[in-house]
Amino acid sequence: MHPALSKYLSKLFIQQWVIGVGKCSPGDILESRVFDPEISWLDVGTADRFFADPFLVKAADGQYRILFEDYTFSTGYGHIAELEVTDRLSLKKSKKILDTGSHLSYPFIFRENGRIYIFPEAAQSGKLTCYEYHAETSSMEMVKVILEQPLLDSTIIKKDGRYWLFCTRLGQGEDRQLHIYSSDQLLGDYKPHPMNPVKEDINGSRPAGALIAYKGEWFRPAQDSRYTYGGGMVINKIVRLDEQEFAEEFYMRISPGIHSGRKAGIRGMHTLNFSDELLVTDGTRWRFAPIVKLRQLMMKFSHNNKQVKEKG
Repeated sequence: MHPALSKYLSKLFIQQWVIGVGKCSPGDILESRVFDPEISWLDVGTADRFFADPFLVKAADGQYRILFEDYTFSTGYGHIAELEVTDRLSLKKSKKILDTGSHLSYPFIFRENGRIYIFPEAAQSGKLTCYEYHAETSSMEMVKVILEQPLLDSTIIKKDGRYWLFCTRLGQGEDRQLHIYSSDQLLGDYKPHPMNPVKEDINGSRPAGALIAYKGEWFRPAQDSRYTYGGGMVINKIVRLDEQEFAEEFYMRISPGIHSGRKAGIRGMHTLNFSDELLVTDGTRWRFAPIVKLRQLMMKFSHNNKQVKEKG
């Protein structure tokens, strides 16, 4: 969408993120370099919320669940929630599983030694914390603070015996400067890559989901924010990743197709994840919500007044 039109719509409309699920494997997309699977989109209901940053987890009973950001405009922050995926690919039973009182999003999932670890984004707190997810009780238990840094969308792979953490950092470069940290243990200590930031590009730096291992290669979903935040995604192919260098190249672009979003009113996407033959993503729709916009304006005014008083 053209930035001028986006600016006009944002006066009375909100961009409401919703979650979509469909049947599709990474190979289907990587082989064809076309993204247009049939996706079913969840109706959030109220204009005061959005659902974003979905990740898939398969419990011991074979049931798929989605962990995601549940954001409420009235509180001004998000928490981590869980949805069940039915056999008919509908979503049900949303449940809050982690609320720290400050913003949480992007609950990245990493399995190791039979345990499920979650690394939710909590950049506003200034640190990245690891939790263990207990599927049987739909709960999360704090394990360890990984880095005392305001990291965004931390995404980890294990390659060549090391753990590689991809992210951006809160601030001016949050949508364009890619950073990498590495460790010989999942829970750290993580050291910054000597090339940091290893990449600076508004088109394809900020992580957009778990990396994909396919036919001996690594493919990295990333956000494309050339025109607007959440406008679309790209998939990059990693060419080199070691303790001295990093390089990747553009592989394909992902935006809402006819079946994957446009006929449902989806105008942008910024997260993509897979588990077996199941795909989960998020998309944004424009929704007329003047009351929510007024509430946002009042919250911003209150916040600015508080900052002025604190400086005084």
